[in-house]
Amino acid sequence: MQKISFRKVYSIIIFLMIWVYFSLNAKYLNFPASHLMRWIFPACLIILMVLQNGKKIAKPPFIFWIFSIAVLPSIILSDYRATGIVKYFSWIFILYGSYIFFIGLKNTDYLKRYLRILFVVLVIYQILNFFFVVSGANYDSGRALGITTNANTLGVYANLAYWATFYEMRHTKIRSRKILWMILTITTVVTSIVSGSRTAFVVLMLNILISIIILFRKSPFFVVYILVAVLVSYLVLSGTFNNVLNITALDRLLKEGGTSRDNLWIPAIDLWKQHEVFGVGYTVSGIYNPVETGMAFHNSYISFLTECGLWGCLILGSGMIIFLKKIVLTLNRKNSDGEFLIAVIMGLNIMIAAWGESFMFAVGSTEGFTFWFLVAWIAAYMKLLHR
Repeated sequence: MQKISFRKVYSIIIFLMIWVYFSLNAKYLNFPASHLMRWIFPACLIILMVLQNGKKIAKPPFIFWIFSIAVLPSIILSDYRATGIVKYFSWIFILYGSYIFFIGLKNTDYLKRYLRILFVVLVIYQILNFFFVVSGANYDSGRALGITTNANTLGVYANLAYWATFYEMRHTKIRSRKILWMILTITTVVTSIVSGSRTAFVVLMLNILISIIILFRKSPFFVVYILVAVLVSYLVLSGTFNNVLNITALDRLLKEGGTSRDNLWIPAIDLWKQHEVFGVGYTVSGIYNPVETGMAFHNSYISFLTECGLWGCLILGSGMIIFLKKIVLTLNRKNSDGEFLIAVIMGLNIMIAAWGESFMFAVGSTEGFTFWFLVAWIAAYMKLLHR
């Protein structure tokens, strides 16, 4: 009875924690006092898990040490050391705190349940976002915002929801439910497109290609499907059909230099050249932004380069390559699950979207939280599967 009780409490807390972080980028459906509660719910998870497991705390995952080694020199040498320290400990709280909870479950079946809670939140937000899209509410310069505060954020949400609905569509055995999930998947495609986000559109095309591979990988016509999908993707992205399709995101992609933001990225590179080795300090690049003071440079990777320099990029880049290699090895194991693949694809979605936004290397936004939440889940899954 005690374990069942704990599991119910965990599910409620995980749901509320994810909702709180989604509130950070939401104009509607905000959680009360979200900026405070986003720390309370993770703390509750950690405390309950430690109490249940007899005060045993899991060792930090490999990616924790790599990230720490990458950013700590920039924090120590920064003129804004206090800001970097606060952001670093916030990252630890989410990454390591989530990992402590996940690894304490001791079973991948339980672990998968908590990933599906993320799916539930994504679907709820998708339904609300699509309602705003079709009703014509909350648009900015012709681009849909849904219930979010930013069109690019809406694109990220929709692409993540694509995989949540796709997963449910694939795994349900009831025909009526399969049709319902298929319809919801289509709404995510529409939502991503009307967000007008260039990066989100590229990610969407990649998502559709990956889902075709998953659906038809055992078909004798698999190669034909892939060739057709690649050809259509090329024709769409090249603008061949855009006079007919009239897709805002594609129009922006073709006319505004791809996903480039040269007015921001060139000053960022100039700033990095003045602090090449260790950067200006973890998460403080916005202070030095001459174009939009207080804002990072609308590219997570360029922002990280300016903040942590060559040292941080080489250390973290090497660590991520090793981490990705472990993921590939896990995917090749016969006993790995579909949920693991979906979590990895979601993480890759965010990594690609990070090319056009500055959210990936901190947890102050919904996207940043979701990415490191998924990293913790993936790291715990690989550890538990290895056991």
